[in-house]
Amino acid sequence: MAADKNRTIFSSVGIPHGTPETAEQPNGTDTIAPAEKFYLRKNINNARVSEILQYMRDFGHGRTAVEHDRQEVILHVEDLRDAELLKANFRDLIDGEVDLTR
Repeated sequence: MAADKNRTIFSSVGIPHGTPETAEQPNGTDTIAPAEKFYLRKNINNARVSEILQYMRDFGHGRTAVEHDRQEVILHVEDLRDAELLKANFRDLIDGEVDLTR
């Protein structure tokens, strides 16, 4: 499980697939140890994912990253306060969550 927490997260939001992006460092790879993972709705589009990342850039406390894993879009947050922000503002876009601090 520790290796899973420290892997590099990739995104294809607004850029070619396979190009790394995180809310903290949009032009390079970044490794974060997420405190919580959020599985977003299957039908979410890249514009909505970009909106979430922009919101986290503006109001978040820690780093946030998005991962496209086969058919799923997974949002990783480093700070538990950011997890609460996501749940309060984007609850309708979240299918599930995993608390990695337990």
